Amino acid sequence: MTLRVAGRPRLILAALSAGMMFSGAAHAADPAPCGAGGAGERPLRLEDKAELEAWLSPVVACEMAEGHVPGAVVAVVKDGAVILSKGFGVADIASGRPVIASKSLFRIASVTKTITATAIMQLVERGKLSLDTDARRVIDFPLRLTSDRPISIADLLTHRGGFESGLFGVLTERTQHMPPLRAVLEETIPTQVRPPGTLSSYSNHGFTLLAYVAERTTGMPFGEYLQANVFRPLGMAHTTFAQPLPDDLAPDVVTEYEWTQGRLVPHAFETVLAAGGGAVSSTGDDMARFMLAHLNLGSLEGHRILAEDTARKMHAVHFAYAPDAGGMGYGFPHMTYRGHDVLWHTGALYYSYARLSLIPDARMGIFIAVNSDWGADLIDNVTLDIMNRYLPAPASPGPPPPRPHALAEYEGYYRSSGTPITTFAAWKSLLEMAKVSTVPGLLRIERNGRVEEFVPSGTDRFRPKAADPMFGDAVFFRDSTGAIAGYSPENRATSCMQRVRAAARTPRVGLTLLALIGVGMAGALLAVSIASIRRRPGGSTELAARLLAAVTAAGFFAVLFVSPRTLAAVEQDSSFVSWPLRWYLAGTTALGVLTVGAVLAVAWSAAKGNLRRMDCGLRALWCVAALLQIWMLGYWNLLGFHYY
Repeated sequence: MTLRVAGRPRLILAALSAGMMFSGAAHAADPAPCGAGGAGERPLRLEDKAELEAWLSPVVACEMAEGHVPGAVVAVVKDGAVILSKGFGVADIASGRPVIASKSLFRIASVTKTITATAIMQLVERGKLSLDTDARRVIDFPLRLTSDRPISIADLLTHRGGFESGLFGVLTERTQHMPPLRAVLEETIPTQVRPPGTLSSYSNHGFTLLAYVAERTTGMPFGEYLQANVFRPLGMAHTTFAQPLPDDLAPDVVTEYEWTQGRLVPHAFETVLAAGGGAVSSTGDDMARFMLAHLNLGSLEGHRILAEDTARKMHAVHFAYAPDAGGMGYGFPHMTYRGHDVLWHTGALYYSYARLSLIPDARMGIFIAVNSDWGADLIDNVTLDIMNRYLPAPASPGPPPPRPHALAEYEGYYRSSGTPITTFAAWKSLLEMAKVSTVPGLLRIERNGRVEEFVPSGTDRFRPKAADPMFGDAVFFRDSTGAIAGYSPENRATSCMQRVRAAARTPRVGLTLLALIGVGMAGALLAVSIASIRRRPGGSTELAARLLAAVTAAGFFAVLFVSPRTLAAVEQDSSFVSWPLRWYLAGTTALGVLTVGAVLAVAWSAAKGNLRRMDCGLRALWCVAALLQIWMLGYWNLLGFHYY
């Protein structure tokens, strides 16, 4: 879902998470300020609830104070038992209602994807679907496709359906009505921009498509299927896919808060429109049961939701950008921490966060959820604190890594694989690209105003000097010709950074052209103003040319001013296309038409008039700027109504 970091703007994700690839990453690389740190070579045994609670409570309280988090829940399981499931703080500030682990419902957001994937694997196990099933053949509406290659269930489970990030049909707090999955997908599913089964690109719509495939396959609403086949068998009595919440659960949902202007402001229930990717609400106790079922390979207290072989297949790595580099299971990304394979998923709405982590070889699981838009650091830091304290230390380092290729070949611009390139928001990629450069012996990655340095750690692998275990190494990968094609964080294979080949899409060229247009348009405004003040004579053609040039120039600066505000409004409510956005695109389209008219009028006026050579030269330069403006409006999808 959408991602927000303390003190930084929200992003449509990717998120998770996934779009922010180093230098501006979602997780701060600084050590957790509240935890007690690692346990060294001899970790403590995770079996004593009293010991865990006594240590953990002040850690969570400190993180809540640091992060302006009113309420949190932490559940820890180990060796088939719940060691701790505890609420902290308040579910609602106004009433003082406390967080109770057994009944307070948190929005788990994209952690829902692990539940959706579980349901899909059930259908595969039962022969209703196969991992090779082409989703296009199951659904009953057309997709925006650019490839003839089948979109397999396995592709969707590993975020490789080929879709760019969707701007609409994701999330809103402006309605309590949840449209049918089909209606959301048919209207808002984004365009496919690459062949399925190639690069990963985090997709809320991809998992919602999976949920709709399940509906088509079973003939049941997806929420009802989950209730009958996942929640009820596991005893998850306080978990629901429904939006709005059922009457018996609605009183127990936590209130979500935004920290702004020095205070916590409550917000309405957020409706996740891309429901298959983020609609579930649950409690700490229920998520503990879900973790136990997966750690027990599909079984809990005599109730089996997956066969052992199916659970193992779901948990295995099916896609990675390099060997031993995290990768993707079916619904579960993988990371390596302290030598352990960790299956995880984060979730974020506008005003809440959650994180689930499974460590199968230690038979350990951790779930954390909070009800604040500043909770990202808490869920990461507390997860790391628990693993540092109770997981064995990593084995001694192996042999020295092989020497990497020449560093210069990694240099260039990279954009997130989910960045919209077919919609009106394509221009935003100019501001969010990563620039990879080199200094002696190091790579530097600059993005979103931050710079990080990386040291070689293996072939096509680089380790951040300020190590961040949530991301790991930067793992570069190559295309079929052997050229560098992109990179991905070792522990976040849900998306990648794709190398930008077209010069016009790089900030260096794109922003330079924008500056040239700006100079030309500013010159036009200045020239027309001077002509008006001095009352220079001119016929009707000349006066029309001046007027159109001035309107076109003013329109350019208006679009520059309005564009970031329009996109920010979309990110604040990523539901459906709004009228302000329609008017914005009508304006940019009209600007393109006016610019064409202005160029023709200026050229006609120059042909008819007896102008000085300098005037002809200035008009020619303005025409070049105007033609560049027309080209850029078209190149960045601002001519017409490109929403999806």
